[in-house]
Amino acid sequence: MSRAGKITSIVIAVIIVVLLVLWGVLYAVASHMDWRKLLEKQVKEHTGRTLVIKGSLDWHIFPHISVEAHDVSLSNPPSMGQGNLATIKTLDVSLATLPLIFKHVDMQKFTLSGADIQLLKNAKGQANWAFGAPAAKTESVQAAEPQAGSTGSFNLPKVSLPNLSIQNSTLHYVDKTAGQNIAVTDFNLNVKNLQQGDRFPLTTSFNINANKPAMKGKVSLDAKVLWEGDRFDLSPVTLKTALRGSGLPGSRLNLNFKGHLTATPKSFALKGGSLNYNGMQVDDITIKAVKDNGQLTISPISLKMYQGQVLGQASTKLANQFTQFNLTFKQINIGPLIAAVSKVDKITGTANGNVSASLMGGNMATLNGKGRFEVVNGQYQGGDLLFIYRTAMNVIKPHSVGTRENTGVTKFGDMRLSFVAKNGVVSTNDLTVSSAVLGLTGKGSANLARQTINMRLKAQGMQGSTSNPTPVGPEIPLLVTGSLSSPSISPDLGSLLQNTLKGNLDSIGKQIKGINIGGLFK
Repeated sequence: MSRAGKITSIVIAVIIVVLLVLWGVLYAVASHMDWRKLLEKQVKEHTGRTLVIKGSLDWHIFPHISVEAHDVSLSNPPSMGQGNLATIKTLDVSLATLPLIFKHVDMQKFTLSGADIQLLKNAKGQANWAFGAPAAKTESVQAAEPQAGSTGSFNLPKVSLPNLSIQNSTLHYVDKTAGQNIAVTDFNLNVKNLQQGDRFPLTTSFNINANKPAMKGKVSLDAKVLWEGDRFDLSPVTLKTALRGSGLPGSRLNLNFKGHLTATPKSFALKGGSLNYNGMQVDDITIKAVKDNGQLTISPISLKMYQGQVLGQASTKLANQFTQFNLTFKQINIGPLIAAVSKVDKITGTANGNVSASLMGGNMATLNGKGRFEVVNGQYQGGDLLFIYRTAMNVIKPHSVGTRENTGVTKFGDMRLSFVAKNGVVSTNDLTVSSAVLGLTGKGSANLARQTINMRLKAQGMQGSTSNPTPVGPEIPLLVTGSLSSPSISPDLGSLLQNTLKGNLDSIGKQIKGINIGGLFK
């Protein structure tokens, strides 16, 4: 070994010995300190909060800094009144010391059990999670706000953590400025081999109960996560929800998503995979959402479902859940779609159309908008309209048409309509249905909030081909009323009798006009 190499080796050895001696002195001094009182005092002096450790407190500084504490509580700042920001049954943390010198947080373990976190923003906008100097030295504790020009991204040191576990914990969030309450209970989180820049497994589940938006239920997630700065890439990911509440579309959100998810503090994107949404199956998903100025904008929306495709965009104002959307759908097989969404298996066919509408918080009574709808090669299994038509014809003129067995099914080649929605009532004035044996026109409305329908149709016999039918026979008025799931279809007897009587009177009038009555008085 060269002289320089020997000197270097000696210097390194001396440094190691000095560090070991200093470490031993530190350990000897620290072992006689009352860490409980020291921690409680330091927290009080620097934050104005009260830290209480009722249970045991164990610590070690070699070979890792480790702390295990039981029955710990941290109070709110004095300006927020009584109560605690956090109470913890068990906290067990262990991290390597030397890597901290190089700004590398090398945690061996982080276990949190039975935590109850209470996040509160009072009517003045002050937040109990904003840490600062004690209240006696400052006028008020203000909620932390990003500095001007800040991107809002995380600026964390390099972190590695073989084992992260949070068990049976609770989080309550109360915002008195917005009247918002969110309770997350039975929260469990498990992470293995967390490392920035490397993909690691993550599983979590919790129950949620919130008032804005109003919802209640369970959420679970299982993913392989890549963490890069403020960006998280979950691929693959399985997300499941079982939620109910008036703040959700259709008052429920049963979700099962398998695919790829990327997220930042202000955006998220879904790509590929499959999604089961309230029983509706969706595949090949492309969705990107961006949050800005209190609004969530979702564009584009592209997905495949039931042999067809849906394209569009949407936006939601987060303060009041006002949502606007524009959707175009092509070649959708509506039979299984309607059956999945409404549990009603009565209409089949291939649908095309578009809708531009808005609603508030998933409440169908606030739906407003317009659109068009077309179904080809369809079938309605809620009634045999041709049977009803022929029955009405024979009532007007006995034996005028042949009898027909009631099949309970109406087949049609094409159904078209445009519609306008106002406060949850969808109205149309141009419904047309064509087939080789029967044609229909109609107008009316459906109340989506009440799930009722009121339509007036005119049926007329047809002959020829489906693509070019020829009218035969008179028009028969029909009424469609009742519930959307099981409507009643019957002849409009009032209009039918009125039209029949008018026709008879017209015929009598024509006959009278043809009689020369002048000779009767000669």
